[in-house]
Formats: sequence, structure tokens, C-alpha cells
Amino acid sequence: MGIAGLTTFIDENQQLLKDFRLHDTSLIIDGNNVYHFLYYYFQVSHHFGGDYDIFAEKCVFFFNQLTECNIKPFIVFDGAYDNSGKKLKTAMKRATDRIHLASMLSHGGRGKILPILAQETFVAVLKSLGIPHVTCNFEADNQIAALAIKWHCPVLTNDSDFFIYNLPSGVVLLDYMNLKVVERSDCRYMNVQMFYVSNLMKELNTDDSKIVALFATLLGNDVIDGRIFEPFFTRSNLPRKKCSLQSVRSNAKFARLVGWLHSIHDFPTAVSIVLSYLLTEKQEDVKEMILKSVMGYTDLKCELDGYFTDSCFTEPVKSLEENVLPQWYIDGINKSEIPVFTLNAVTLRRVILLCQVEMMNESSAYQCSLNIRQFIYAILLSVDNADDSKNKERLRVSEHDRENKHLKCKTVKPLWSLDDDRPVPSLDQLPSLAVVDRQNLLLDVLKVPRDDLMKFPLNTQLTIATIIFWVQNAMPKVSALHLEALLVCSVKLGILSSALKQTLSGLNDDNLAFSENVISRLEAFASKPHHNHAVKFDGTIIHIFSQFQSCLRSSVYANQLLLLPFPSLDPAQVFNGTFLYNFYRELRGRKDPDLYVNELFGRGTSVSLAFADLRTAIRSLMPEGSLLTVASSLAVKNKKKKKIKEADHKQNNIDAFETKTECELATYCDINNKFSCLEIEDN
Repeated sequence: MGIAGLTTFIDENQQLLKDFRLHDTSLIIDGNNVYHFLYYYFQVSHHFGGDYDIFAEKCVFFFNQLTECNIKPFIVFDGAYDNSGKKLKTAMKRATDRIHLASMLSHGGRGKILPILAQETFVAVLKSLGIPHVTCNFEADNQIAALAIKWHCPVLTNDSDFFIYNLPSGVVLLDYMNLKVVERSDCRYMNVQMFYVSNLMKELNTDDSKIVALFATLLGNDVIDGRIFEPFFTRSNLPRKKCSLQSVRSNAKFARLVGWLHSIHDFPTAVSIVLSYLLTEKQEDVKEMILKSVMGYTDLKCELDGYFTDSCFTEPVKSLEENVLPQWYIDGINKSEIPVFTLNAVTLRRVILLCQVEMMNESSAYQCSLNIRQFIYAILLSVDNADDSKNKERLRVSEHDRENKHLKCKTVKPLWSLDDDRPVPSLDQLPSLAVVDRQNLLLDVLKVPRDDLMKFPLNTQLTIATIIFWVQNAMPKVSALHLEALLVCSVKLGILSSALKQTLSGLNDDNLAFSENVISRLEAFASKPHHNHAVKFDGTIIHIFSQFQSCLRSSVYANQLLLLPFPSLDPAQVFNGTFLYNFYRELRGRKDPDLYVNELFGRGTSVSLAFADLRTAIRSLMPEGSLLTVASSLAVKNKKKKKIKEADHKQNNIDAFETKTECELATYCDINNKFSCLEIEDN
């Protein structure tokens, strides 16, 4: 996950970078790093849960630009956390920070958190474009570096760990990559800045890559905590100026460390000097950690080369209890067809559920999808199950999830049997099950009757089943307006923007103009909403749809683990958080939301009738009372106005009566005769 402060240090010393024209080459891309970068680089909205369709479009643009320059990308993703616990500890620290950012975003504040289905969207783009990609069993950095060395090609990343590997073809920094294609008579290229470790080695006055690795180790990385070496930095009197490199005061030790290493040419001597400043009883353990860290940068074994030529990793992967996992399952991980989430669950029995934009006073948005995850855990932990009840009772998965504004660990029991007491199949059994049996398994977990679902097209069934599961499990409850907004969004992304466009040529001019008009109307809701003192940010809307995202994510993961009994689901065809937020607010402000939607699609047209049928069919699958009935804000306002008007009218009648009574009294009473009023009858 990088060396803290090293990227800033490189930025301050531009002589370590070189302008370069990138074209006609293979390019190894750090997958986890690049999809994070692209989401923020293209400023795709993250405030409302994720605009995955926009993100997918930007990813396609990025890869098209590479193709223009004859650059052949090979994407490599990280796998599970290893059992050392170092990476997991760093990940939990980031998950804690993410909760605080999500809390600010849920009240309209600033902050950045990557939407939880960004990687699934990115992988869907890779598959659609036919771009080679692989997911490692564990951390990918060493494999990326080893492959780049073997293939003599650069690495594209922002991860500062790659500044330490001895990569002859260099590192292309994402932050300094200009995506504009420059055309010349002989080629097309992109202007980038390249980092070569040889430039750093010159400053260190060495040709030994272990000295560079020691430089990174002493600063601290994912293997060793840099604070261990504080006695060395504070007591060794490092030179303040002995190299041409500069660093800000907060990172002054970078330049001073370079200056010290400049005078040390022997790796064992450098290690001995560092250890001499530590307590004697700690020296042996720290030396072991130093050597492990240095070897991680210098002793590389390439396994990916074989994978990209159609052979797989040969090293077996084992569960927490050292049982070998099935090869078909590991192949699915490597092909990015089965999520890494499941590998963490079976090898560590520990997963991190990354907080979304949600209301912190409510339960975590992941709570409503718990049953699906329990089903997944039962399949995975079957590899460690000796098939007796006592053994099952001890098998648990630790989930790190949000509780209020804190990251808490909860142990979750797998769902060993379904409602009719049928046992959940083991991981080994899945490939031998028929497609229909695997479909039924997932539908039983989602509690959706198969016969009722079969009337919908196959490619929509998983989405519809997930929507029904969401409605029945969300808390706070889903309203009819939330459902309406999600259905319109799914139609827009899955039909109007894809299927309908494919058939536009078959429409007559009137229908074509009408369809384009509908698309234009819906696109207006994808724009960034404006908030002020009169129109306030409403995080409660996002929270409900964050619950849907957690259900969608778990459904997608279960479907992948079951070897895709339903077609693969692309989040870009289902979810746009900005659209959902805007459209829900629009419906809430309408007196008759259903009528508004019908008018939007053109009341009486084939599109409007088809949507009405879809809405009715999906609602018919939900038990009575599943949806929360919420009056539109306009209806509430009108009701208040009516009450006020009635109250005013009543008051006017009272005032008129009192005025009339006073007049009548004046008529019957003689002010000169104090007994005249006694003649008035009491009516």
C-alpha cells in the first residue's frame, strides 16, 4: 500500500523523473490502483453512492486512448490479505478513516470514498473489451514487478512501493500521465513522466538494489513499521546535507537518509549500524524483519507470465485450517470471476465491509444483506467442516463493519441449512450441480419463488430478485417511491441506454423522436443536485439505496461463487446514485408520483404501458405491506394548506357570528332601558 511520504519526496525532486513518450509497448497496470485513480481523475460523483454507468464510460475512454497509441494493457489485481496480518491492519485503519469520511458525506460535507461496486464495474469493462487481466492469490506487487522485468515493459501505478523495485523499463506515474493522444507522422503517443530507480541509485551512490530496498525499509512499509527505527534516526546524527535531493521539513529524514546511505556501500554494514541503535533483545527480530522486507523487493519469482499464456498459478492455496482449496475455485479467483472477498473469508475467516454514504444513527447498510453472506460463508467454510454439529458450531467469520461511527468486529455464523432444512452444498459439490439447482439455491436464499420469477427475461431475474430481497429486509423500510425510482433507473441504464439504442433503427420517425425525448428527460436527473438553505441535503435517501447496494453486491458475489447460474450482472446497468437521489426527490414532490412517471414515459405509449406492467409484476411478488406508504411532500403541503384554510374559514364563521350577535343585541336592547335585554329569548 506504499511508503508514506515517498511520493511527495519524488515530487519535490523532479530530477528523478524523466519526460517520456509512451507508445507501442506492453504495459503492466496495477489494477487496484488504477480503478481508484480513474474514478477520481474523471471526477465521477461518489456523494450519492456511485454513478457506475458514468464510471464505465470513462474506463472505456481510458483504454481506447491506450489502444490509439498501440499500448497493450495487462491488468493485475491484488488477492486476499496474507496471514501476517500487516496488510489487514493497514486496511482496517483505512476502513476506520472511511467511516468518518462517510459520516461527513452523509450530511452533505466534503470527502472522498470509492463506491463499493467500482471494482466490479471496472472488471465488467475489462471483460467487455477483452483486456487481459488476472487476480493474484495474495498481494500483487511482487508479481507485477517480476512480470515487468521479464517482459521488459513499464508499470503503470501510483503505488510508491514500485519506486523501490529494480524495474529497467521504469514506472509510469498515473498522476503525471496526460491522457491526450498526440499524433505524429510515425506514431501516436501519450506524454508521461517515468521514474527509473537507476536515478535514485545514483543519488545513493550504489548499484546494489538491496541498498534501495533498505532505504524503503527504514522509512517503513507494509512489512515493517518505520517507528521501530526512530532510535536510529534520532541518535545517529545523520548528515543534514550530503546529496542533491531536497525534502520538506516534515520529511527531512528522507534526504538525510539518502545522504547517509550515499556513504555506505555495503548492505550488511548498513544493517549492522542500524541495529546497533536498537535494544539488544530486539535486534535479532528486527534484523529478520529487515531481511524479509528487503527480499520482498529484490527476490522476485514471476508466476504471471504463465498465466497470461493460459496456464495458472501452480502453488496450492489453503484454508485457515490448511485444507487445500479446489482448483476450479482458485481459477475463478485468478480470472476475476469469483470475488476476493470470498478468499479472505476462507483463508482468514475475516472480512472488512467498507462503509458507504449512510446515516450513522441507523444500522449498517450491510445488515440487510446478512443472510446472503451467511449462505456464502457456509459454502466456503465447508472445506474445514468435519461434517459434525460440534465442528460447525465453532466455524465463524469475523466481519469488521460499522456500528454508529466506529469499526466493530462481529462473529457471524454460516447458514448451514435453508428454510426447508436442506443442507447448503459444499464448495466441492458446486461444479457438479445443474444450473437450475444452483439457481434454486440462490432464489431460496433471496426468498423469491422461482415460478413467479421465470416470467421475466433471464438477464433481469437476478436484479429483480435482489430488489425484492432488499424491499423485504431493509431497515428503515423501503417506500413505494424508493422502488419506483430504482425501477426507472434500471430501465434507463439497462433498457433505454442499451437495448433501446440497439433497436432505434427499427423505429419510425415519431417513435424515434419520442424515445430520444424520454432519454433526454431522464438524463436531466443525472446532473449534480444543488442544495441551499431552502433545499437541504438529505442523507436518508442515500442510506436506503446504500442498503440496496449491499444486497446487490452480496447477490453478485453469491451468483459468482455458484458459477453464474444467472447471467453476470454489471452494476453500470443498474445503479446511478445521483439519478436515484434526484428522481426520488422529484417523486416525493409530486402529488401523484405514478401519474408523473406515466406522463414521463408518455401515457398510453408502448414504453409507458411496458413500464406499468413491469412495476405491477414486481410488486405482485412482494408480500402485502412490504412497502412503506409515504405521502408526497406536495400532498403533505396541500393537506396542511387545507387544514389552515379550514381553520381560517371556521374562525371567520365564528367572527361573523360574534359580529352578527353583537348587531342583534344592539337592535333589541335599548341602551336607555337597562331591563330591555330581559325580553330577548334565549335561542
